[in-house]
Amino acid sequence: MWIQQSCYHASMDDSTERSTTRLDLLLRDYEQSREDERQGSAAFSNLLAAALASAFAALVILYQRPEDSNSQVGFWISVIAPVAILLPTVYAGLIGAISTARSYYLRVLEDEISKEMLKVCGEGSLDLAYSDELQFPAFSSVTFATVRASPKHGKGVSGWFLTFVAVVFSAANVMMLNIAYNAMLTIGSLWANVYFFAYLVVIIMLAKHVYDIGLNGRAYFVETAKEVLKRREAGFDSAKDTYEDLRQKLKQDTTTPFDSPDTLKLFPKPDDLVKIAHELTGALIACLFIYNRSAAFLTPRRVLALIIFLLFFEGFVYQTRYIVNDLLGMEEEALLLSHDRRSRLASDDTEGIFTASKNLVRRVMLILLAIVPSWYSGLTMVYLLGLCFLMLLTASYEWFRHRLAASEAESLKQKFLSVAVYFLVSLGEPLRLIVGYFAYMVLYANQTKPIAKVCTFSLCRYSVSTHPFDDDMRTVIILLVLWGILLALVSVPLTWILEALCQVTHYGNGSLYVEWRAEGKRHAFYALRRLMSPLGVRVVDYNRQVAIPVREELSPQRAFGLVQSQPVDIIRRSLLWLFTPWTFGAIAAVPCSVILGATVYNVGVSLPSVVVLTVISAFCTLLLQEFYFKKPNCLILLILSGPVTVCCWLYFNLPASPVALYVVTVLLSFMAGHFWFFYLGLEYSQTRGVLRKLLLSASMFDKVLAVRIADHFLNRVDSSDSINDRVD
Repeated sequence: MWIQQSCYHASMDDSTERSTTRLDLLLRDYEQSREDERQGSAAFSNLLAAALASAFAALVILYQRPEDSNSQVGFWISVIAPVAILLPTVYAGLIGAISTARSYYLRVLEDEISKEMLKVCGEGSLDLAYSDELQFPAFSSVTFATVRASPKHGKGVSGWFLTFVAVVFSAANVMMLNIAYNAMLTIGSLWANVYFFAYLVVIIMLAKHVYDIGLNGRAYFVETAKEVLKRREAGFDSAKDTYEDLRQKLKQDTTTPFDSPDTLKLFPKPDDLVKIAHELTGALIACLFIYNRSAAFLTPRRVLALIIFLLFFEGFVYQTRYIVNDLLGMEEEALLLSHDRRSRLASDDTEGIFTASKNLVRRVMLILLAIVPSWYSGLTMVYLLGLCFLMLLTASYEWFRHRLAASEAESLKQKFLSVAVYFLVSLGEPLRLIVGYFAYMVLYANQTKPIAKVCTFSLCRYSVSTHPFDDDMRTVIILLVLWGILLALVSVPLTWILEALCQVTHYGNGSLYVEWRAEGKRHAFYALRRLMSPLGVRVVDYNRQVAIPVREELSPQRAFGLVQSQPVDIIRRSLLWLFTPWTFGAIAAVPCSVILGATVYNVGVSLPSVVVLTVISAFCTLLLQEFYFKKPNCLILLILSGPVTVCCWLYFNLPASPVALYVVTVLLSFMAGHFWFFYLGLEYSQTRGVLRKLLLSASMFDKVLAVRIADHFLNRVDSSDSINDRVD
């Protein structure tokens, strides 16, 4: 007994000694980190003060000597002044990044010190009392400062102070950039525009950095901590960017995580942010239409206003619709087998529903407040009309989808409602195009004095007045709407097909068996049936027949390969495909793109030649689908057949047309047509995280390309080695 007690006390003494030692080390680290934080805060404040002082000094010099504004000294002051304010601001951002990581590190240290003090000193050792009613733990000073001064969670007036600082620096940058731009115009508009956009890129990068270390500070710290752990495990002196490590990193980074619903994030549907290209396409068509008749562009500042407006419309206005869709469709979402891949709200996610509701309220408030800056830019009518049409479209879509869910399965009414839902969804693309088109036109109209050099534009009625080019403008608007509808006819059902394939549970007997429970999404089921019917594959609801279970995610191409299909003669198969929406849209997109491009560039085309082009386009599209499933090795050549056909047609029918017409027409026809046929070889999860993958590939372009080249040659070496082994 005495020996046991002695061992027990010895172990307790040893444990207490280790806790005391660890506490001492933590306190020393904490003291040093707090000192570094104080020095970093002082340096941060000094840099910001220097930046503001530089800006105001330059402004005083320039505005006190207007007679020398065109002199060489004034010119260089104007050009260098924005850089003088930007350099200390950027360096302050780097110090802020270190300070953000250190702040979270200090909070971890405070938590660990508190735990060790409880072990050494016992309960109550951390209690501090301001009064009988107010008590709080020791080692929480960093948390106190965070609660009051954090950009995201700051309480009281500190948040307003931070906002004021951001506004002051933004205003200073805008003023200095305006002065520099006007000075560069004395050299030439080209160099002025290059200077403007180069400076703007740096500002955007700085804003992204400030967001990461401010509002997104926790995620920034987590990523920093993971990188530190990775470096420690690999060793700080180890070689960086080895082939295998980089290959595994790229594979891991391109894998889309599905941790939480998109509705709970900044953008409810981040993949759809790439559809900003549609608004930009509408604006580009308007730009080319104006330029080919007056050789005039928007000024860089109005281009910036246009980009901000379109980004806001797509990222905040249009994407608010997805929150409404998720909240209204959460009960059906829980019934889908692809729920984990869709990142949508489910009816059993109480906290998620509450967070989505908060995001909806905040977005609605922001959308209403955005009316003020849109009024100052002259885009109020475009903004309000686009908003109203989107609200009407959303309400109509939800009403028809609700009726679809309540209809009888496989009934005529259900099929009609599926078509109605499909049509309403398709109207989203023309809306994006028209918003971009009219936004450019309004900014151009406000820019020109007098307004009607090319086409006068009524801001109240959105109609063109009597002018020689009015007919062309009406034609462009009609063709643009038609092109947007054709784009939706191709892209929307192919996306639904991938979603429907996630519900396939079994296959066999020439059939794909789908366990469909979400009746409000029955339109996706019908889209999959329309695709597989020409191939001789039936798509039916699961009827408990003996079949083979599906163990992996399917693509349309792979689904066809699994099933022993019933043979269908090529004529009947072609006719069935011809009446599918994606086939019809891809065929019609080619003549529509040609006529749209010709109208923009004021070039005439004959009707017989357009008919011939349509027939050739139909042949290529049908052949593409035929070979997509029968001979996939020829896929790339067939997809490129569309652009090649358009180029050849333009060369023989419009030989004197400008090269830009070739580029615009080919891009429009490919974007609304054959491009989307790639989806026939993809799984649904491969279509998620597209924007993130694009940004990653762009940021690591050289490394990604190096890995691809290395993979190619290593595979060649492997194959040659295996051949030599067989010969030996």
